[in-house]
Amino acid sequence: MQWLNPRQHPWRFTGTVGLLVGVLLVLAQLQEGLPPNLGIGLLVAGIFISVEFSATLVGFAVFGGYLGLRPSFKKKSKAT
Repeated sequence: MQWLNPRQHPWRFTGTVGLLVGVLLVLAQLQEGLPPNLGIGLLVAGIFISVEFSATLVGFAVFGGYLGLRPSFKKKSKAT
């Protein structure tokens, strides 16, 4: 899958990993039992997936350049 290659598209890869880990977190929580109703279950699943996705992207943005996982953000300098 060329569109998911972490060397060419690091943000796509990170987003996909974040979603996958969020779904796995929901599946791990299902071991404790089913929620009382479907609405609560979907709400909890949405919260888990969105928080894990956001945390993955923020962590990648903050530490990815330092760890060499992505190109560093370049500061634009004004020409005077």
